[in-house]
Amino acid sequence: MLNIENMPLVSFLIATYNRSDFVVDCINSILVQNRKDFELIVVDDASTDSTESVIKAKFVGKVNYYKNNVNRGVAFTRNVAFKHSSGEFIALLDSDDILFNPDFLDIALNVMESEKADVFCCDNYRIDKDGRVLSPRTFFQDTIDHRYIKLSTGIKDFDYVFFHGIHSCGMLIRKSAIDKTGFLDVKYKIAWDEDLFLRMASFPECKIYYYNEPLAGYRIHGGNISGNLSVLYREKILCRKNILNNNRQIKDRLGSRVNKRFASQYFCLADAYKIEKKFLLSFLTVIKLIFIYPYFILSFLNRRLVPDLYGEGKTNA
Repeated sequence: MLNIENMPLVSFLIATYNRSDFVVDCINSILVQNRKDFELIVVDDASTDSTESVIKAKFVGKVNYYKNNVNRGVAFTRNVAFKHSSGEFIALLDSDDILFNPDFLDIALNVMESEKADVFCCDNYRIDKDGRVLSPRTFFQDTIDHRYIKLSTGIKDFDYVFFHGIHSCGMLIRKSAIDKTGFLDVKYKIAWDEDLFLRMASFPECKIYYYNEPLAGYRIHGGNISGNLSVLYREKILCRKNILNNNRQIKDRLGSRVNKRFASQYFCLADAYKIEKKFLLSFLTVIKLIFIYPYFILSFLNRRLVPDLYGEGKTNA
């Protein structure tokens, strides 16, 4: 018989691949949490470095470790971890990131209880390979999607998630919400979290809470999968197209703002292609964004790109 009293409240799901240099910091930042009613599940996506031996040597009895036979990607690997989880809440943290605050779980769980929230997410600092904070400005204070809005703590609706996005570094989700919406779509290599957030936000009964304090550290290093910018922005565009195609009423309600949002994403994609020296693709993407939203060129000439696109001054706090 299943002993419910011994079941953990929270399941931390860590997907890792060749991160023996960072995964120890990640795990330690979880183990020092003041709340201890959690399990820690690490699924190794067929690492070829010393990840397996390091985890087994340092965290005996503290980590439930599994390993894929072949490399399958982050979304697939987290889905494997989810199948092994038993907690009422699911926590996600990349194996190269850390929790800054030992009270993270207390803060997140208290918020979710008091606000009856299904998802908790927070801001984070960017850190270097040695764990040092790179800038006093947080991740959301500098990202293009948030640069022209006032960041604030509170429940965020679908419009906020669609136009500004949120981040999976330091997030908690009710397992019951995942049962309704489904977990991660394996076709996304990078933007699996945006797809998940959009699907959850599209359910009116699903409440997403953003906590405007940096409780986690998002590590910047040469091996970041999110460093593949053209893939990232192609997937950002795709997951938004999919959610609108499946929710006609939402698309009709958002109206012309949808074109503005897609134009901004195509602009970022064009810039990514330029960085990657794919100049023809960059040019063709600019043509596409102008076709989608012709007024974008006026914003460009006025050096006002992002404010016009997102409808600055609106805050869903």
